[in-house]
Amino acid sequence: MNQKDLETVLQAWINASLELAAVMEAQGMTRIAPVLQLASGKDGELSLRIVTPEEEDEDWEMDDFWEDDEEGDA
Repeated sequence: MNQKDLETVLQAWINASLELAAVMEAQGMTRIAPVLQLASGKDGELSLRIVTPEEEDEDWEMDDFWEDDEEGDA
C-alpha cells in the first residue's frame, strides 16, 4: 500500500469514527474496541474512546508517541 492509499483509508476511518462517536455519545458509551480477524490469520483491534478534556490532558504520552514517529519519518 502506498502512502496515498494509506492516507485515503485513514481519512475514511476518521470519518467513520466521527459517525460512530456520535452514536456512542447518544448511547452513553465511552469506549468500543472490536477485534477483527485479518486475512493473515492474525487478530486486529480497532479502538475508539471518548474522553473529557481533563482526560485528554492525561493522554500526553500518546501525543508524544505520534510526534516522535513523525520526526522519524522526516
